[in-house]
Amino acid sequence: DIFVVIYKAAIFCFFSVFIFAQNAFSGLNTWTHGSTVGLSGGGYLISFQNEFRNAAMLVNADRSLKLSIVRYPADINAQSAIINTKLNNHHFGFAVKNINYGTFDSRTADNILTGSFSANDTQIQINYARFVYKNKIILGVNSGLFFSQLEKTNASLIKISPTALLKAKNFSASIIIENYSKVFNFYTNHSQSINPSVVFSIHKSFDKYPLEVEMTSISNGQQADRLYYMSMLYKTSNNLYIKGGISTNRAQRNRGSQLIKNILNDSGFGLGYEFDDITIDFNTYSYSNSHSIYGISISSKF
Repeated sequence: DIFVVIYKAAIFCFFSVFIFAQNAFSGLNTWTHGSTVGLSGGGYLISFQNEFRNAAMLVNADRSLKLSIVRYPADINAQSAIINTKLNNHHFGFAVKNINYGTFDSRTADNILTGSFSANDTQIQINYARFVYKNKIILGVNSGLFFSQLEKTNASLIKISPTALLKAKNFSASIIIENYSKVFNFYTNHSQSINPSVVFSIHKSFDKYPLEVEMTSISNGQQADRLYYMSMLYKTSNNLYIKGGISTNRAQRNRGSQLIKNILNDSGFGLGYEFDDITIDFNTYSYSNSHSIYGISISSKF
């Protein structure tokens, strides 16, 4: 169908703008875990189905294996596999994440088909955390490699994300220097650099209600404005988890006078169910009046 081809090409061009522009590594922050979808990109300090973007959260996690699939429009999809464990007082995690942008036709200027090519991003990440002062202060770090491929061209970097987490009596707060990177290979002949982001999160659990609320702000040199996220998680008595999230991205996406559709812009929602040692999690995120992202995760304790 010609319309499907045009739509898919338009989505790919969107990512290509980032690939060939100053930021060749847009996939660094693309969601690859279902729970992040339901929390609208927040959830750094919410423990349920946490993907350890904040490495300090490893200290709260049971040993588990998590598998996740995220479906974007135009057959773009992301997958992740995360495993974490504990050795004495040291907490470790390992993750492999992949984003597949699809397969595309190669054509000459005369529109003659010459073959096809693919585009994908892959991350390999190691996480570490431990308590450094009683049960109050936790230090952690994420480090790993990022590879991006467009046809026969490759780009790569090594990255590190140190974090500090304070667990106070009535709240938790953390700061992350996210994706401090050294670029090795570029798509172009011009050297490139990635500005790290500063992520500040504050989290509150309520004693009288099974409710968690998190506020997060993210800023870096590539954004004119700081972004703010609010995420929530509610647990029912029968181990059903209900989550949701919004962010200030919605201000840029509200269009027209359709109130209901604008309310749903930049909003996430998820349902999770835990039984025995298995957890299944379904999530969706609406980023425009007509487009959504879907994610599903399954995890098993061991």
